[in-house]
Amino acid sequence: TTPVGGETPVLDVSATLSEDGKNLFIALINRHPERDVSVRLALQNFPARPTATLWRLWSEQFTDTNTFDRPEKVKPTEQTVTDFQHLTLPRHSVTLLRLSALR
Repeated sequence: TTPVGGETPVLDVSATLSEDGKNLFIALINRHPERDVSVRLALQNFPARPTATLWRLWSEQFTDTNTFDRPEKVKPTEQTVTDFQHLTLPRHSVTLLRLSALR
């Protein structure tokens, strides 16, 4: 929560656990228009597999949009990451991680 007249935080993070407890989803938003943000994730009570799936929505300019001429200018990317505990979030980006439980 941001107090009235206060600064909006650059980083917004939320997490949710699947109903079966097998997947932890972490959403990270870097609101800064010019700076990347480094984050360190510390997991408690969730023994995760060593790899995670990462989806990211980002484009060079935060004003970029998809058009009929360039329908995929802004689109999500997907990759497998092994060092999900240390991430660099590109400026003005949305990142979603899916961690799977060892059990």
